Amino acid sequence: MKLSAKVLTKENIVEPMRDIRRALLEADGCENFSVSLPVVRRFVQAVSEQVVGVGVIRGVKPDQQLVKICFFFSSIFKNK
Repeated sequence: MKLSAKVLTKENIVEPMRDIRRALLEADGCENFSVSLPVVRRFVQAVSEQVVGVGVIRGVKPDQQLVKICFFFSSIFKNK
């Protein structure tokens, strides 16, 4: 990941979103955590669509900014 990226793009979110998807699926079945594949797919798609073009805070890598946004989105999904 380049530190100089100023906005999130389709290209710089592909790998981090893959890691987030994998982490959610691996966590399924852990104590107090359950998530289905359709929910993970919907979450990843919704986040991916919303984050393209979002500015990256100076000094933060795009993948770090993406994790912050995913944390925010997860609270929205949890409350639905």
